[in-house]
Amino acid sequence: MIDKRLLDRWMGFARGEDYIAWAVDLLVAGQDSPSLRTLAGLNPTHERNDIEGYFLRSCEELGLGPVEFPDNPRDAVPLVRRLYRSGVLSPKETMRRMCWLYEISEYSDPLLGLWFALDDEFFPEEMESLEEWMDREWELFDRAIGLDLPDELHRFVRCEQRRHIGPRARPSFIASLPFLLTRGYKPADVQPPKCSRCGSSRVMSMGCAEVQDDYFSRLQEGR
Repeated sequence: MIDKRLLDRWMGFARGEDYIAWAVDLLVAGQDSPSLRTLAGLNPTHERNDIEGYFLRSCEELGLGPVEFPDNPRDAVPLVRRLYRSGVLSPKETMRRMCWLYEISEYSDPLLGLWFALDDEFFPEEMESLEEWMDREWELFDRAIGLDLPDELHRFVRCEQRRHIGPRARPSFIASLPFLLTRGYKPADVQPPKCSRCGSSRVMSMGCAEVQDDYFSRLQEGR
């Protein structure tokens, strides 16, 4: 459980009560150190400012470290996945942490952005469970890590007519005018996407798992 506690601390999810419960659990399990005993007896309301320091000293005394994470949020992904695979994190908790990694990357990492854009309410109907859907996303994440992908790939579309991949076409000013006057949205965000090369409306988002799978397979096979 130390991995989860460190991850939650780094992400700002951990509460004082969580640290104290962690210390009590370790003492019951036979672990012991001076700081751990002190931490287990702290009051989460009146001694909140002392909890962090005793937690860090407990980790040091018990040889549980490192207690800091690297600056790149993506480097924490293997830990999130390990906690998910081991059953420590539920699928919804895992999704929450993956989304938070994207937030603390200041919305700059496209691969984390794909997780942020997904929601368990919208996972495909053909998937039997959220777990099955997430297993597929982990596989796609691993394959993407090994490829040199364009920035913002998940915002692109693939033309099903000519297989062209790129940003979707910008609508004409005349077509955009009613939206701009009545709703104030960006015109590209409210009209059906089209291929920028041929104008076809038969396009699929590169954020779609099936499209990614096909794209990655072609890249890896050199096609």
